[in-house]
Amino acid sequence: MKKLAYVLFGILMGVLGSHLMQLNEMNSEKEELKNKMTPEQGVTKGEEIPEKPKGLISESRGIELSDNYTPRYELISKSIQMEDNRSVWFSLDTLEKYVKYAKYETDQILKGKDQMNGIRLYLGAYSKTETLESKANYTTVFLVPTYNTTKSKASVLPSTVVLESSDVPGGSPLNEGDLGEPPGSKYPN
Repeated sequence: MKKLAYVLFGILMGVLGSHLMQLNEMNSEKEELKNKMTPEQGVTKGEEIPEKPKGLISESRGIELSDNYTPRYELISKSIQMEDNRSVWFSLDTLEKYVKYAKYETDQILKGKDQMNGIRLYLGAYSKTETLESKANYTTVFLVPTYNTTKSKASVLPSTVVLESSDVPGGSPLNEGDLGEPPGSKYPN
């Protein structure tokens, strides 16, 4: 009878140990997933986790960059004699449609020789006489599709070719995003 008790106790300890090891593995997997993506990024159960793009920054770095812009913002606001705009908003739908259209248009313009490789953002400013008064004289941004180009550079070597991103000639820029609310709001808005 004693031997049977020891055997049952051993089996119970083995099952318990196995269960604890399994829980530990599950917690490790959960931590690994947490490190790959945060809940704010909208992952649902069973969904594949997308690769994080290069260049992501922390919210505190965003605040630092926004604060570093403040002296420039103040100079511009003083120069145009009004509180300028600090941000521009585009809907996700607009951005997705723009990327799709810009890829198509780039293919048409470049006759399939090259492909769109990115988007360049330019700072711009609406005129004082802008037809939409709510945007008159404010800073804005516009997006332009880019593609790979090669340029020769002077060098001691016979020929040095450098790959660069250039604006697609004749590509349609995207503008008409909404101004910040209020326009002078710093990050996070």
